[in-house]
Amino acid sequence: MFDWNAELEVAKRQVADLEEKVARFREEMQRIAADPTQATPIERILERNQRMLSVKMASLDRAKLHARFVEQKVAAGATVAKQLPYVELAEVCFKAARWMPQGEAAEAVRRNGAAFYTKAVAQDNAAPNEAKAKAIFENMAASWTQPPGRPE
Repeated sequence: MFDWNAELEVAKRQVADLEEKVARFREEMQRIAADPTQATPIERILERNQRMLSVKMASLDRAKLHARFVEQKVAAGATVAKQLPYVELAEVCFKAARWMPQGEAAEAVRRNGAAFYTKAVAQDNAAPNEAKAKAIFENMAASWTQPPGRPE
């Protein structure tokens, strides 16, 4: 089950964690800039700290974008998904595998489609509709009434 509100909380926590890491890293860079003798020769030559800060800031930007996306979903009234549409996902995979060039990639897409289809069947059997539940129960009841070892 997927909950947009829970995803929003996770996204907000991730943004806060990344903001804290960026702030600590900036403080560290300022401390090293104030006393250049603390930086190792490799750090000075390769400007490693500046590149690391750039990567951390890019991660923070992506996390903020994700948080805004989730906020928009929540504001738009996105509901909790009760079940994932595995059958539809399987169909998309099988169609994509048909138009793809034949080879390893197409086989991987087919395997993903088969996995989605298997999950759909398992999900359907785990929560069958009323008619299927009745048929399953009748089948089970019929097998209980037969003596063991005796075929029908």
